[in-house]
Amino acid sequence: MRPLQLDAANPGSARMPRLGMVACLLFAVLMDCMPLPAAEEAFSVVQSTREQPEMGTFPEYVVLTGASRVGVLPPQNSRVETDYAARRLKLQVQDSKASIVLEFTTNRFGIVTTNSSARLLQLVQNRFPDAAIQPARIAYLGTDKGLAFDVERTTVYKTRLTTRMAFVSTPDGLLEISMTTSTDYFASLEGTFTTFLGCVQIRPGKLSDG
Repeated sequence: MRPLQLDAANPGSARMPRLGMVACLLFAVLMDCMPLPAAEEAFSVVQSTREQPEMGTFPEYVVLTGASRVGVLPPQNSRVETDYAARRLKLQVQDSKASIVLEFTTNRFGIVTTNSSARLLQLVQNRFPDAAIQPARIAYLGTDKGLAFDVERTTVYKTRLTTRMAFVSTPDGLLEISMTTSTDYFASLEGTFTTFLGCVQIRPGKLSDG
């Protein structure tokens, strides 16, 4: 099975492989459905399901904000943590070899397009001033596309980490979706994150009843 692709930035190349939906649905089969604590009004996370014709019903986490509904299918055996004050959803993947984070970092950015790469690069450089940052590339999500950067850095403990940071516009502002892991594990987990992005559905409004 060919994983979803995260191609070099090219406005005319936005296309998801047909097998991507099948791959993303397989992610949710073995996930841990842990109850979530009470949420603040501006940011909440609920457990739901996602139905796909001829494929069945799959567990899903839905992030609700004032204007956005973001649905994700976590990788199998993920552990979910929620920080409501920071408007952040975190998933520990594969025995904590990697962490995937969804976070509404700011609502003052505008629409993310290929022309946004310089502004987003500056944002990433401000956060990781000593890191090696790869050029922007297109990130394909289930319902949208954004831009992504690979960030390589060394911690004070001499651990080499790689983070892939994807940015996408939502009705509630800029959404950042990232995966961080040891640089040694990044190549083996890259497909996991690309498939995860391909399962992300961003829609306006609140979770509808039923």
